[in-house]
Amino acid sequence: MPRHGNEYYKSPYQLITEISPSSIIFLDIETVPAIYPYENLDQRMRDLWHKKSKNKKEYSESAIFPEFGKVVVISLGVFVKHPDDDSLSFRTISFGSDDESLLLTVFKKMIEYGSFGNLWSKWESSTAWKKLVKDALYFMGHNIKEFDIPFLARRMIVNNIPLPAPLRLFGLKSWDVMHLIDSLELWKLGDQRSFITLELLASILGIPSPKESLSGSEVYKYYYGVYNTLDGREVIVGRTKEDIKAILTYCQGDVVTVAQIFRRLRGEPLLEKEQIKPSNWIPAINNDEELAQCQVEQLDKGLFWLSRS
Repeated sequence: MPRHGNEYYKSPYQLITEISPSSIIFLDIETVPAIYPYENLDQRMRDLWHKKSKNKKEYSESAIFPEFGKVVVISLGVFVKHPDDDSLSFRTISFGSDDESLLLTVFKKMIEYGSFGNLWSKWESSTAWKKLVKDALYFMGHNIKEFDIPFLARRMIVNNIPLPAPLRLFGLKSWDVMHLIDSLELWKLGDQRSFITLELLASILGIPSPKESLSGSEVYKYYYGVYNTLDGREVIVGRTKEDIKAILTYCQGDVVTVAQIFRRLRGEPLLEKEQIKPSNWIPAINNDEELAQCQVEQLDKGLFWLSRS
């Protein structure tokens, strides 16, 4: 059956201004070297790392390469309208694990169940993949096309996890992936040479900085419990729950920041603090037999650490 023109957005601008916010999952991930320190790599992987990095990067930067890094935290956020008074809130959840396979499996279940799955089905049934489908599922993040989504997909393949439909992106170019809304790309406004950090974009738009506690380059230190001695050497003394909580909070801050950028791009006021609320989607997926046995430790509201029983 042919689809009518009003079932598609005509341009990214129309998408941003007309999309229902509840059609978007805001997403951010945190990654670290899969094996740390460097001395724990076997010789083959050391040689491959030097070829990959061309000996120009510190080993801690291996976190940005899915061949050498792993995902340790995923944060998600969604806009929710209260059915009674139409008030808007932004619900967030951050979850992490030492077990990357478990973490990615939970993520997959989250985006496949319930209304998210129904939203995605509109993309699958569309006869025009490269068009902006109305009322379908979208993801939004900063540099999400070049980093977060490809990293998640590659690590799922490494962990032998079947890709959920939104991540089956084989052979597609970044500009062909219509269900990914990238705040970095939107800010280019046609200038393909431009790159802007999330911190800078937030600053010029009057949004509180998401980088107050730590930076992305320091995540591995918190995860592995790495401290610097007075002479500049790194020593591993072990992490604390507060270190893990800091990573979860940091990742969640990036999700909130992108949601605020989305509001500014639409010409809408920023979310107030009372509109940003933690969520708990974990019980909703624990009906799944595969995940019901995993241990869920809540470190704070909306912050969870997962492990296998």
